[in-house]
Amino acid sequence: VVSVRQDDWEDAEMALAEANVLDRTSADVWGYLALVCLNGETRLRPPPRLREAEQALEKALRYDLANKTLLRELSNGFVALDKLEVAESLLRRSLLTGDTSLTRKTLADVLAAQNCASTALDQYEKALEACSSMGDRAMLLARCANLLSVLGRLEDAMRRGVLVPTRSANQNS
Repeated sequence: VVSVRQDDWEDAEMALAEANVLDRTSADVWGYLALVCLNGETRLRPPPRLREAEQALEKALRYDLANKTLLRELSNGFVALDKLEVAESLLRRSLLTGDTSLTRKTLADVLAAQNCASTALDQYEKALEACSSMGDRAMLLARCANLLSVLGRLEDAMRRGVLVPTRSANQNS
């Protein structure tokens, strides 16, 4: 895991392969192997190795991967490859192991990218409930306002205080 954190993908892969030999049922080892396949460039293999990552992820999930940080990191890797459904599934699984504002926000971003505006809005609102940082709250409110606009619910945005009425909006009323 230290090698993964240091972006030393080659050493990480060797250590994880050895750990896998010692315990083939470790969900975390399989998960980190998937992460290495998504991110790790070695002399022998350029990234990403999607097929291998998917196979390792399948094993990790079979052995009940519940490491919420690893699940979120894996989702980021799949987002980078435009595998949004896989990313969504991983984020939802992460939320089952522990709800965080960051995970909710990331899930909302993935849902918005899949044009699931209403569901994304729900997730942004849940992220807002748990968010304590003013900067993050402002960003989440802006995303809520954008989705409310996309959904044609400008009145809701104004009522919630996430959108300030403009002069032209007042003239249309």
